[in-house]
Amino acid sequence: MATTRKALPRRGVDRLADALAVLTVVAAFALLLAAGAAVVVVHGKESQRVAAEQQERTRVGAVLLADATREGTPASATAATPVRVAARWTDPDGTPVTGEVFAPFGADAGQQVNGWVDGNGQPVTAPADQDEVFASTILTGFSVMALGGMLLLGAGLGVEQLLALARGRYWEREWDRVEPMWRHGRAGQS
Repeated sequence: MATTRKALPRRGVDRLADALAVLTVVAAFALLLAAGAAVVVVHGKESQRVAAEQQERTRVGAVLLADATREGTPASATAATPVRVAARWTDPDGTPVTGEVFAPFGADAGQQVNGWVDGNGQPVTAPADQDEVFASTILTGFSVMALGGMLLLGAGLGVEQLLALARGRYWEREWDRVEPMWRHGRAGQS
């Protein structure tokens, strides 16, 4: 003979907590999908930017006409920040050009450096490469996951606090109902 076991009654706050746990898992999967979509979009856009820069910019072997110093550069520039320096080079069409190129800080006059110019002959920095695409793609994915994770965690902790308050009120009401029976020795009597 099988005995049926009657389930304990569940409080509304417990059912709400279960529903919110499921919602949190669904939100975490949505966050993963959003991060994946952001990575795909950023990778595509950055790849297009790199391809355009590599096509528009030309490397020129330039001879510096002056030392690469910090004069005229922002005070926030670091030793790794290239500086504009007067230089002489030959355009891809064979025309000698005198102008400015970006050179490493500390390079001496007369030193040959690789400079980059755009289609108008204006000095530009070296074109971005696939390493930069990879770095910005990874940074984007990490940023979306970190920001979304913090929001999800914050929301979860806030909701858990509200549920804890609701549970406390429930227990207070329940105790107000049964405490007199315990005090007068009628506990367990129906």
